[in-house]
Amino acid sequence: MMFTDPEGLEFLKRFHDVRSWRNELTLSSLDHLFEMEVTAYAERITAPVLMVLADSDTVAPVEEAREMFKRITAPKEVVEYPGQHYGILVDHFEEIVTRTTSWLAKTLV
Repeated sequence: MMFTDPEGLEFLKRFHDVRSWRNELTLSSLDHLFEMEVTAYAERITAPVLMVLADSDTVAPVEEAREMFKRITAPKEVVEYPGQHYGILVDHFEEIVTRTTSWLAKTLV
């Protein structure tokens, strides 16, 4: 993973000693990263989507995510939390897990 902000570095420090997590990025992946325009593929999504956004995200810009959400034609739901990319997983963990579990139970029936 590439971390370019203080919050990302703090997140990385939390997982530094977890043996099952590998912090790796291939050069090929990095090359393709800058070519990707995922919003262009939004209309092709056919599976239900739950999009969890952080309103101050600097890693995955929230405006781009909102635009992609608008273009998805499959059944969809969006929820936004205050905070940054990794921060919402710390500050709103229980709520996100509960909401996601509920969404999965409703969607997979």
